[in-house]
Amino acid sequence: MNNINSHIAEYLDYYLNLPNPPQYAVLLRGDWGSGKSFFSKNYIANNPSHKYLTISLYGITAFKEIEDSFFQQIHPILGSKAFKLGSKLLTGVVKGAFKIDLDGDKKGSDASATVTIPEFVTNFDKSAENRVLVFDDLERCNIKLTDLLGYVNQYVENYGLKVILVANENEIIQKSTENGVKDVSEYARIKEKLIGKSFDVQSDIDTALGVFIGEVNGQPSEKVMLKYRHIIRSTYDIANYNNLRHLKQSVLDFARFYEFLPQDLEKTAGLLEHIISLFFAVSIEIKKGDIQADDIRKIFLLDYLTRGKNDEPTITQTLNAKYPVFGLYHQPFDHQFLRDFFKNGTVNKASLATSISYSSYFADNNKPTWVKLWYFDLLEDADFIKYSEELWNNITNKKIDDKYLLLHIVGIFLNLSGLGLIDKKPEDIVAFSEANLAELEKTGKLLLKKHEKINTSAAYMLEFQGKTNPKFRDFVSKFTDCISNAQDADWPTKAQELLKVLDTNDSLFIMRLTLGNSEDHWYFDIPILTYIAPDEFVTSYLKLKNSRKREFYSSLKARYDSKHFLKELEPEAAWWKTVIEKLELSLASFAGKVTGHLIKAAIADIKNFIKYFEPTGVTPS
Repeated sequence: MNNINSHIAEYLDYYLNLPNPPQYAVLLRGDWGSGKSFFSKNYIANNPSHKYLTISLYGITAFKEIEDSFFQQIHPILGSKAFKLGSKLLTGVVKGAFKIDLDGDKKGSDASATVTIPEFVTNFDKSAENRVLVFDDLERCNIKLTDLLGYVNQYVENYGLKVILVANENEIIQKSTENGVKDVSEYARIKEKLIGKSFDVQSDIDTALGVFIGEVNGQPSEKVMLKYRHIIRSTYDIANYNNLRHLKQSVLDFARFYEFLPQDLEKTAGLLEHIISLFFAVSIEIKKGDIQADDIRKIFLLDYLTRGKNDEPTITQTLNAKYPVFGLYHQPFDHQFLRDFFKNGTVNKASLATSISYSSYFADNNKPTWVKLWYFDLLEDADFIKYSEELWNNITNKKIDDKYLLLHIVGIFLNLSGLGLIDKKPEDIVAFSEANLAELEKTGKLLLKKHEKINTSAAYMLEFQGKTNPKFRDFVSKFTDCISNAQDADWPTKAQELLKVLDTNDSLFIMRLTLGNSEDHWYFDIPILTYIAPDEFVTSYLKLKNSRKREFYSSLKARYDSKHFLKELEPEAAWWKTVIEKLELSLASFAGKVTGHLIKAAIADIKNFIKYFEPTGVTPS
């Protein structure tokens, strides 16, 4: 084992091969995630000639849990759940209170531990001979430390077994310090008695990385990571984060992310290396806790390269200085895919492929003109002039028929104008763009799709350029106002369509207004009822059969019961009060009839759910 921890392995070889009981334990120590558990497991796997009993003490509250684990390892059949169900007499135990002389000064006991010695230890010459006991996560055990070490001492001193302890000793000392000087001194005395040799385990990144990649179990990503493991190693070194446990998690995360990537990426020089470097840098920083998934956007945006308060560097500047991959002007795909993956565990595979195809790694032939110009610094001078003139002609002639494409082009031209690469004045760019925007509004192309939210950050897998330009921000403001106005102008039409649905299918009407999983739930967060005249609504309601009237409002109550969209639906509160007034006026026509009874029940139902909008009601979550 020729690596950074080879001296530890050599000593363990010596220790475990001693012909006589050494009467002491060996401690392998290291901080959380440093690889001490990995080292011990790897050593055990590479030295099968010895018989081991291993246990993680994490969360262990009683000695019996340790004994049960050892018993099951020695007797897998007797210790199985099936056998336990069939027999109550699994492990005969001998209980005893041991007064432990930790100092060996024969002047009495130094600690007391009530322990349960399992039958296999009592008869260790039969069942536990030559067993090596490995106790991991010593600092995470819920048994009092002095009692635990006294318990372990029974195996070492009374029964001559060889024991390896794996622990974060710094955490043990810290906890002991918090408990007082007495605990610190007790730990020191017990350690001196029990532990004969201690080693600091160093992170063995090369060995660990090979093992972690191997655990991907033959997936396509395994070969990729093995081929580019030097990039993973380099990124890990740059991170300066000594945590193999999190490195393993990053490897497993990439194995999943790789499933969403197009499988021909290696055909494009440098692309896969770029993605691997980017992924592991983001993954490690998230696991360190320095950034969250929602912060990924800031790393990708050049607009964020500004000083923070008190002239302190922003997280973007810090990471750009730390990782070369973040300093690259062009990235292989839009930031949203890493955000979605680390936040939600999945990404849209087709959209990711499109985003990659738009990147600077691929030839321009199949890209739209605006995408080619988005990557203007990759163009030859003649092509730049050709593409910029083509787009300018389109915008001056109001030929841009997509609202987000218009936003892209405005940002691109304002950016190029600011760089002095085109002779267009910002005022002219904005004026022609506003004329094109008016044309989109006139032709109904500003209307949002169902549940679509206005996005002024990015579209079609690319960020909008020029976002720090005041004129771009002004245009965005007008852009959003025009969309809102167009949407507001369209709601009455949508409301009348919805009212017609009530006349023909009241169940579908309720589905349109409530939240659900199907595509029929359109307006659950939109106060569309306010665009319906209350008297027209009441007229349509009264036309329903009585069998449907009773269920109508109790079903519609689900629109407000979830409380998630009360803020958005608040304008409907006043509308419902008017509906109540209209229903109360109709009662005179149905006095003494079933319909009148149902109208009263409907009024009660409405009053119940409009209480949510009152100041004393439930606050939206």
